Amino acid sequence: MGNEGEKVGTNSNKYTPTTAGSYTVTISATGYNNKTSNAVTVTGDNVFVVANTEQWNTATTAIKNGGNNKTYDIVVTGSFSIPGYSSNTFGNVTGVTVNIRGAGTITLASGSTGGLLYIRGNQTVSLKDTHLVGHSSNGETLVEVGDYLVGTLATFNMTGGTISGNGGEGVSVNYGTFNMSGGTISGNIGDFAIGVSVYEGGTFNMSGGTISGNIGDFAIGVSVYEGGTFNMSGGTISDNINNYSDTTNNYWGGGGVYVGEFATFNMSGTAVIRGNKAQRGGGVFLSAEAEVGVIISENVATFNMSGGTIAGNEATQNGGGVYMQRVGNGGATSQIFNMTGGTISGNKANQSGGGVYKGASSIFRIEKGTIYGSNEPNESLRNTATSNSALYSSSVTASSTAERGTFSGATWTSKGTLATTNDTINVLNGDIVP
Repeated sequence: MGNEGEKVGTNSNKYTPTTAGSYTVTISATGYNNKTSNAVTVTGDNVFVVANTEQWNTATTAIKNGGNNKTYDIVVTGSFSIPGYSSNTFGNVTGVTVNIRGAGTITLASGSTGGLLYIRGNQTVSLKDTHLVGHSSNGETLVEVGDYLVGTLATFNMTGGTISGNGGEGVSVNYGTFNMSGGTISGNIGDFAIGVSVYEGGTFNMSGGTISGNIGDFAIGVSVYEGGTFNMSGGTISDNINNYSDTTNNYWGGGGVYVGEFATFNMSGTAVIRGNKAQRGGGVFLSAEAEVGVIISENVATFNMSGGTIAGNEATQNGGGVYMQRVGNGGATSQIFNMTGGTISGNKANQSGGGVYKGASSIFRIEKGTIYGSNEPNESLRNTATSNSALYSSSVTASSTAERGTFSGATWTSKGTLATTNDTINVLNGDIVP
């Protein structure tokens, strides 16, 4: 029901729905069985019930021309196709909120390229229940959030529905925010079939939902680049396959999450990264170019893990769970992995570092958490590798080390170094726990 309105008669109420949709009325009285009415569909001036392409075009045109600071509902009840957008779906109006819901399906028209939603500055679009489907020959982003103008942030909220079947990115975020609490981004298959890409000024907050089954030569569940931020407190990133293979260059990898230069990935809560596969970094891959003449590069890639699970991922080479390695010949730190909680378990590397592979110009610091090794009695929890099942750590230098210790704010106090090992690493308050 909507919000309760004024009373209109003895023992009766008036209810005014605040959004369009299907409503029922239930009548109850002491000593009698409840009685519920048939469903009634409610619409309004800013509500569009859309079952075909023509009605979709009518809705988007009305919103484009409707002025700023308004709220609209698009209830998708049918299945239809539309050509891809190369410009703003809802024009240049600002301060608008568009709620897209209903169990219908919007498909990118055959032979067409581009996006199904193009969300620009100062616009908020929410997706619930509706299915957005691309096609394998579309190398463009299916849902694009934000633009390159600083201060004109766009917002995309996904609480349900699906984004699938594309040959390129499912969602990209640039100077905007994507909040995902439900739904699925899956089955995007192509060279750059990435579930979600986060670029400069973009923020992706994932508290629920699933990103899975994205497959291709450069495919990943989530990629974070150029000053983007990915906050994952819940949900699952699973069964993504990055088929990139190059034994000489290590600039690309990651089946679950890729973290590049100037980028930050924060993992916490109940987040799960599981069952992903890549040549390097089956679960998480960190890579940035190491600068010359400094201790820590300005363009460092950062992964902060305070909770969650990285489990059951596979690297055909190194780093089944997490991989860190510099790009280039500079000596400065270019990757930092801070672990203050969570577990890394059941991952596999066909060469080294089943749990964590810490290469040159990388820092790994653990205050609390567990990285299981080959000595774990429960076989399902063991990280495995040809060598160094729990941790591979390159030689210790001023800019490359693996340590246990504690944080006080951003200040790190070391309690000792961690060596390459096959055995479980279990740390609490910076101390090794047997």
